[in-house]
Amino acid sequence: AAPLLRAHLIRFDATHHWLALTVHHIVSDGWSSGVMLDELAAFYRAYTTDRPVPLAPLPIQYADYALWQRRWLDAGERERQLAFWRERLDPQRGVLTLPGASARP
Repeated sequence: AAPLLRAHLIRFDATHHWLALTVHHIVSDGWSSGVMLDELAAFYRAYTTDRPVPLAPLPIQYADYALWQRRWLDAGERERQLAFWRERLDPQRGVLTLPGASARP
């Protein structure tokens, strides 16, 4: 399988470079890509000006989200979600009949 994120630095001369990024949509949607590019630019500006990175600390970490999700699922939500999707995706639920749909001659 191809990498989900690829980066290639193109050097034009000693002071001119382009960074080409290829990101699979499963890794980053349009909104997240914008955040990623803004933060990458902030890191680059901080590096080139020898200043601290101006990004605020994250209010939560991924582990905090994972713990919240585990508690949410363990509180019975897993069963509610499974029941909902089993009913919603049940192949026996019926066939959609659209107006004008009739038997062909």
